[in-house]
Amino acid sequence: MLKHQAIAAKLKDYIEEHDLPHGAKLPNLTTLMELYGTSKNTMMQALKNLENSHVVYQVQGSGIFVRRRQREAYTPLFQNTAGFFGNFHEHIKHQVLAFEKILAPPDVAQNLKVTSKDPVYRILRLQILDGAPFCLEESFYVVALVGELPKSVASTSIFSYLRQQGLKIGFSDKYFDSVLLDENQAKLLDLPPNSPALRLEDIYYLNDGQIFDYSRTYCQAKFFAQSN
Repeated sequence: MLKHQAIAAKLKDYIEEHDLPHGAKLPNLTTLMELYGTSKNTMMQALKNLENSHVVYQVQGSGIFVRRRQREAYTPLFQNTAGFFGNFHEHIKHQVLAFEKILAPPDVAQNLKVTSKDPVYRILRLQILDGAPFCLEESFYVVALVGELPKSVASTSIFSYLRQQGLKIGFSDKYFDSVLLDENQAKLLDLPPNSPALRLEDIYYLNDGQIFDYSRTYCQAKFFAQSN
């Protein structure tokens, strides 16, 4: 094991042994170098390993923080949704079905780490591939973090718009499972009720570790059966 790997393992063990929560600030780079008796380059390599393993995240000018997935029972798969959508992603078009500002429902509030009294944008979009329903996407954005959104943004890339507004988007947690579609979901996807679907849940963070978006996407399983 290389020195930077050994240091990364020790720091990870420290985080686990002390049960440090998401967002807990770790000592700065200089202090960590002194604690582990190593050079700046080796310590930076160790931190990069931990960042790639989703153990920590770094905010320029602020420090190093603990990163925790909200659902520990899941196994990491992809770094981005391109791994999930494959070559389909660039060909998908969006049909906006709902755009509204609501109070966060209990399950949404839990995922966004807000209260049920906090307003969120709910955006429901049907993703179209080759003229046919492909996926149903329901997203919730924290109003206090994203500001006022124009309705027109829902038919384009919402993240591109947010970046243009100066929002510093950081990282995400992605969770995959299989579900049976309810009657309304199945109707929108032009499927019979109780049809199987792949569900992707995304939790997106800003650079500073705050959650600003929770989304759940239901996709027809047959598309992925054909793509393998």
